[in-house]
Amino acid sequence: MATSTASTLKQGEFVGALDCGTTSVRFIVFNKFADIIAQHQLEFPQYYPHPGWHEHDANEIQQTSDQCIEGAVKALEEAGWSKDSIKVIGITNQRETAVAWSRRTGKPLCKAIVWTDSRTKNTVAHYEHKLQTTGIQSKPGQFRLGQDGVDALRELTGLPLSTYFSAIKVRWMIDHYPEVAKAHEEDDLLFGTVESWVAYNLLGGVEKNVHIAEVTNASRTLLLNSTTLQWDPRLLDFFELRPSILPRIVSTSEVYGKIENGGPLSGVPIGGLVGDQQGALIGNKCLKQGEAKCTYGTGAFLLFCTGNEIVQSNHGLISTIAYQAGPDAKPVYALEGSIAVAGSAIKWLRDSMSLISSAGEVNDLAAKEKDTGGVYFVTAFSGLLAPYWDSGAAGMLIGISQYTNPSHIARATLEANAFQTRAIIESMKLDSGVDLKDLKVDGGMTNGDLAMEILANIGGFNVVRPEMRESTALGAAICAGSAVKLYGWDLSKPETLKGVNDHANTVFEPKSDEAERAKRHTEGRWLYNDAQQKELRRVEYDVPELLRVACSAVNARSCLSMKKVAEGYSKWFRLTFDNGETLIARIPCPRMFGSGTSWSVASQVATMAMAQAADIHVPRVLAWNKHHDSAQNSVRSPYILVEDIQGTTLEREWLNPEMRGKPVATLLRKVLDNMFKQMEPAFPGFSQLGSIYFAEDFPSSSPLLVPGQVVANEMQPVTDKLRVGPIADMLWWRPFHDEPHLDRGPWDTLEECVRAAVLIERRAIERHRADPSSLAQTRSTLNDLDTIERLLDKVDVLAPHLQHAIERASSHPEGFMQNVFVHPNICSQDIMVPALTSNNAIERMLDPVVINWEGTVVLPYALQFHTPDLWFYQPRLFRSDGKPLLRHNATFETPWPLEFNSMLPQEQEAVRAEHRLSMRHVVWNQLWLLNTNHSQVLGFGMQRHLHTLLPVILRACQDGPQALWGTLLSIKENWDRHQDTYGLCPLTFGPEELDQAQITRERATKYRREMRKLMRNLNCSISGWVTNEDYEAALGELEAAKRDWDESGCGVPFPFQKGMGLVV
Repeated sequence: MATSTASTLKQGEFVGALDCGTTSVRFIVFNKFADIIAQHQLEFPQYYPHPGWHEHDANEIQQTSDQCIEGAVKALEEAGWSKDSIKVIGITNQRETAVAWSRRTGKPLCKAIVWTDSRTKNTVAHYEHKLQTTGIQSKPGQFRLGQDGVDALRELTGLPLSTYFSAIKVRWMIDHYPEVAKAHEEDDLLFGTVESWVAYNLLGGVEKNVHIAEVTNASRTLLLNSTTLQWDPRLLDFFELRPSILPRIVSTSEVYGKIENGGPLSGVPIGGLVGDQQGALIGNKCLKQGEAKCTYGTGAFLLFCTGNEIVQSNHGLISTIAYQAGPDAKPVYALEGSIAVAGSAIKWLRDSMSLISSAGEVNDLAAKEKDTGGVYFVTAFSGLLAPYWDSGAAGMLIGISQYTNPSHIARATLEANAFQTRAIIESMKLDSGVDLKDLKVDGGMTNGDLAMEILANIGGFNVVRPEMRESTALGAAICAGSAVKLYGWDLSKPETLKGVNDHANTVFEPKSDEAERAKRHTEGRWLYNDAQQKELRRVEYDVPELLRVACSAVNARSCLSMKKVAEGYSKWFRLTFDNGETLIARIPCPRMFGSGTSWSVASQVATMAMAQAADIHVPRVLAWNKHHDSAQNSVRSPYILVEDIQGTTLEREWLNPEMRGKPVATLLRKVLDNMFKQMEPAFPGFSQLGSIYFAEDFPSSSPLLVPGQVVANEMQPVTDKLRVGPIADMLWWRPFHDEPHLDRGPWDTLEECVRAAVLIERRAIERHRADPSSLAQTRSTLNDLDTIERLLDKVDVLAPHLQHAIERASSHPEGFMQNVFVHPNICSQDIMVPALTSNNAIERMLDPVVINWEGTVVLPYALQFHTPDLWFYQPRLFRSDGKPLLRHNATFETPWPLEFNSMLPQEQEAVRAEHRLSMRHVVWNQLWLLNTNHSQVLGFGMQRHLHTLLPVILRACQDGPQALWGTLLSIKENWDRHQDTYGLCPLTFGPEELDQAQITRERATKYRREMRKLMRNLNCSISGWVTNEDYEAALGELEAAKRDWDESGCGVPFPFQKGMGLVV
């Protein structure tokens, strides 16, 4: 395009901005609305002579600046505007970069040391030592040293000692470059940041010798007193610098002189100088207290305006000057947090890892995955800045597995910026007391919508992105325009800037999905009553408050992620923090425990303390609260925060082919030792039945142990602070059992315990009769309730005779009735073991960690023998006639099926896995029998029925009368066979009752067979739960499954249909 002639060029009123960044320079011409009229940008060379070093050639910066001005003016004229339309220019610059040049020649004495350079670590260490030993002068002859000296430096400057700031860099130059040292001694050295150097050259260079430093840049040197806005002699003395090297301090907005470099803008005044991040603050019009912006370029820089008062940071931030609107204006201050690596991490993905070919592709790559797959990226390529100030920190890419792909890493890179931003925002909130609602953003990284969505979601605030995002340059332009009152702009009056860059902004609002997911049930679906089932498992609590408590527990500033790792009766979350720590947070589901959540939490914590005293490896409890009300618990729900045990759950290892033989036997023996052999001698004879609590929960209750019991000296402090309290087993607190006034112990006798269970189930019957529609949530009918009530009458008759029968059955009656602790429902999800390696198959089983202590109880020995879920063999392979493929025997080796040799290889492998599970049950029982007390209990014929008595009573309405019928009949049959030992059985059944019982038993047997078949065909649990992945397939099979069920004639309605079945 041909350039217009001078006579045809239009005259306008524009403002120019010279933006001297870290890797490039640009000159932009704006109109009054901040529309870009013309611009030109050029990169300049970067120098990295040694690891951690980053240098610029100051002459190249100036040459590039001159070329950009010329290019932009040319573009302006090509657009039809005269260069005289530019009425004033402003300059903004990379801060902290230190330039040293000669007063005599006007030429640089060495390469400039860039703000990212970390070569000065030893210099910083020297001055840290000096602060500790000599200190810094506060008054003539008085020095503050040690931590007081550190505080004194921060009070003067608002800054910490760091490689980041300019005084450290120029001190290094003097110490390492002879020519700089010589100039310093001869008062020939001129020091300045980039705006000082560029203004020096534009305003006439060595001939005019205009050596000035703008106040926001000067505040980044460690030499400026942030209150007086003058160079402080005490700081010069501390860093051993001569005052002659320093420029004159000027405000952010005033006319400093006119350009005299012979270029196209000679004669145009320079009216604004500002550090790039303060420029972006002004360009985003964050001029009032409580407003903030973050610029995402090579690094990221977040400034939060605090008004005319300095806010000294106690949380790792910098107190800095935001701007000074004129020579006589009061300064406006800000809190600043800096992230060393932001856009440069994306550049690393492109240049070093070859994951993308251009920076813009990172969002598209990250969008291919919905999360990071557990990957976290700590982008500490040159240490960490605010709020950590750890120059020795190294970058880390953690959580990588064989599942990890480039999209996970790309997303983790975007999240890294968001997590670091949130850490700074949280520190700003602590320092200022202001909760940020909107964060204005600019810089290259903000072009990606996904990056901004991630920032809003992780940060929890609105992210506001302007349409024109050259905010740094716009800030310099506003300062310059304000100096000459162009367009009526006045930096001290923000209302005069209305209309500047007020085009449509894009606002990214935080989505509440993460907080909602933390409250909702998200693992799997139910084939019926799905909404009710999920609602039952919903937990209302204050997620941000939980994260605050968790941060305090591990001395972290912020929580990087909250990932659900398990859910059932409780939700388990793994929390990852900015200091590298992790923990597990457990939140019980109140509508599943009813009023029992407080007791469940309190009992778990006390039980873990008891187990730890007995030398059982359990997670450390870091914090906990049993209360619901906000006055006593800011989280508003009971919780436990525990140590995150490293390794893998046994559930994940259980089907590993290596899990056979000696490793399994080693593990079983160790768990058995933990649960029984160590507990019994450590705590012999508990005083009551129930669950374990701390004494402060029951200050008036009986001592933990039966009087006269002797414990080891190291156990005494533990027994003194523990008590037996209400039973914490969920069966006693579940829906229709949830009224808080019901009797749940502690009890002195077995009879009291059994009668309490009966009373709780009678109350459930009353509630179901009052609301018959509630039976849709059970397997019972109204007629069944009558049957259950009659059976409960029989339990009442039985209860007073149980203890007498047990005592008569044993040669050691006091042992059979001794109250012992047990973990009845321990399963493979509750045990952690070290991850399997090539040489630790056996050793890793020597120290299993029991991580879940929910529902543990103290009951008589005679009721305790059963095989826990962890070892219990539940057949999973069946023949066509519905019979199990393996004939399992509890104490003898499981025989292989006769047809094994004729099976296909994959079928044989499935049978081998099944055989391993069966044999674990056998080995557990064999190990159990090695203990004399255990074998005696096993020899007590009625124990296998008594240990189910309490559960079948408490589940009678829920499951129907079948199980209670079966247990009472089995007790009656066993009692009658051993009448000479037990005495006369108190239970009686008439002929009609026996007939009804037989029908019930047959129906129950048929029901169990059809239920196993249904669960197998639909790949679901007994409650109709399926994984999210299997849900659609199971739903597709549901109609056919219902037809098969109805045709089976089992006499029970199909369980997985709307309005039917369990709601727990």
